[in-house]
Amino acid sequence: MPLPSQWTFTHCLPGVTFNQMKFPLTGIPYVPRSHWSTLLVLGLVMLCTGQMPGQANAQDWDHYRGWEVTEFELTGLPEELAGDFNNQLVLQGSSNLFGSKKPNFKTKLLAEDLARIRLHLARHGYPFAKTNPVVTADLEKRQMSLTIEIDAGQAARVGRLDIDGWPVRVALPDTSRQGIIHQGQIFQDEIIEKAADMLRTILQDSGFESAKVRPSLVGFEAGQIEILFDVDAGLYCVIDSVTVEGCSEDLFGVALRVMDIEPGIEYSAEKMKQSALDLRGIQLFGRVELTTENLESGHLLARATLENARMRSWYAAVGTWSDNPWMVRMGWSHNNFFKRGFGLRTAGEVGAHTVSVGADVFWKGWLTPRSTTSYGFEVIQEKELSYGSFEKRTEIIQAFRPNLRDMWKVGLSMSLVDVELYSPDPDEPPDAQGPMLELWSDMKWDRTDNPIRPTQGHYYKISFTFSPPEGVSEAPYVQLQVDTVRYQPIFGELVLAGRLRLGASQSLGGSEDLISNRRFYAGGYNTMRGYERRHLGPTDSSNDPRGGKFVGLAGLEVRYPLFWLIEGAVFFDAGQVWREYSDVTTGTISGAAGLAVDLITPIGPLRLNYAVNVLHRQEDRPRDMWTFGIGYPW
Repeated sequence: MPLPSQWTFTHCLPGVTFNQMKFPLTGIPYVPRSHWSTLLVLGLVMLCTGQMPGQANAQDWDHYRGWEVTEFELTGLPEELAGDFNNQLVLQGSSNLFGSKKPNFKTKLLAEDLARIRLHLARHGYPFAKTNPVVTADLEKRQMSLTIEIDAGQAARVGRLDIDGWPVRVALPDTSRQGIIHQGQIFQDEIIEKAADMLRTILQDSGFESAKVRPSLVGFEAGQIEILFDVDAGLYCVIDSVTVEGCSEDLFGVALRVMDIEPGIEYSAEKMKQSALDLRGIQLFGRVELTTENLESGHLLARATLENARMRSWYAAVGTWSDNPWMVRMGWSHNNFFKRGFGLRTAGEVGAHTVSVGADVFWKGWLTPRSTTSYGFEVIQEKELSYGSFEKRTEIIQAFRPNLRDMWKVGLSMSLVDVELYSPDPDEPPDAQGPMLELWSDMKWDRTDNPIRPTQGHYYKISFTFSPPEGVSEAPYVQLQVDTVRYQPIFGELVLAGRLRLGASQSLGGSEDLISNRRFYAGGYNTMRGYERRHLGPTDSSNDPRGGKFVGLAGLEVRYPLFWLIEGAVFFDAGQVWREYSDVTTGTISGAAGLAVDLITPIGPLRLNYAVNVLHRQEDRPRDMWTFGIGYPW
């Protein structure tokens, strides 16, 4: 009798309903990724690979060998695991913006996917889960829809928690308050590993250098697992002395200062780790190794074995820093030019509207182990449509790094400024020629995943400048600017990028206005892509940008891969620059929507943008605009 062209039926691979295996649990030691719940899945894998009886059923599935799996669905997954198998199973296929790739069926692939499902469920608290594949077949087209029905079974939950051998001198932590493990939560490999690591870390940061923590599963009853953490704290240790070896003698003092380990402190694994990172961070040492040596029972020697790094280096970069459409930067430095950690650095940059050159002397670890102090001189020349400026600046800067991703700088600068206005307007303040004393601070918190191509995370930056009204400043003022950027994956490889900038300033001491090169400007590649560079906001009678005291900018962008090294984006930019506080209104904010195409290169994306002004377009400004830049706009 011929078979119907479509039918629905259920087959079970060998071991699919295997759920009756039992064995005693008491006293089974916990081994990460290999605990008792995984043994059930191991039995399933053995059956599926032909190592146990049941080959007859496996042969039935071979009838579909080579058929196209047009649909794949998982049903019955616990809610907390619902998204865990996205694109993780072979028979699910793969998808992108141009469609999906459907796999061809093989019995081996189905067996492997079922084993992955069972293993994942076991490791996440469902050791007795069952899987049942159901097929709907189209014989004429040799296509099949595959549904994996999952019966998760009873969840194994954390029951009683015991810690044995914890030293009296250290407070016993509350694991539930630490957010790692608590009674009643579903048992998972990860939480046991994290809890053991947390206990071990607490001990090693409290003087117990050789502390060990061994978790065990000691009972299982009514779905509750009893967990015992067996602690061997070892000896309480104090670092009595610190020594440095291997590097040049002039750097011994720098190394000891940056290590910041005072004799007499209790041993801390975290402190040793941070000291090693700090030594690497100052870039004076190519090899950094921190070890301890027992002097006598409970007393340690901390030894830093170092090797001088290559002190000379140079760099070259191309990008769109500031609001210049292009800029080239080059520099050379010697990290130990004057010995004892005192370095020399020279740098210069050439942009479409800016040229600068400067040099500074710097030394590291002076105020704090993660600080850098520098004193330098710089010459800056700007050539804009509405003004030209020539500035000579000398400044001292103190930089602090709370960690490797954050930075706080404070500086005191003294400049001789010469600004020539090109504007014919009589109400513009006269040319500025004279000294400027400025106290400034920059703080940046960086939590992005990649400095060149960020896909998730965020950063914040706050900049503050104060030029005192009493003293030598030609045009005293105060200014504050806040920037924040967020990157968020939204679907597959699509990334949503958003930015916000707010800035305000005010002239002080009877000064008529901010001088031209201290004002806010917007328009162009990395501020507002619907306008030419600096043409968003106030203009003079010649329709050239004159800048303002207040700025607000916002933007949203969705980035997505297309093919090869090509990436696309859709974006919306909005913002405005206002001359005075009285001009600030939401009704004057302009907006532009557009498309972008990126070519991904080692120096960053090369991007072409096309934007159309769709909200409050300023008079005499183009309706659409093309812009090109190197690197992402933000």
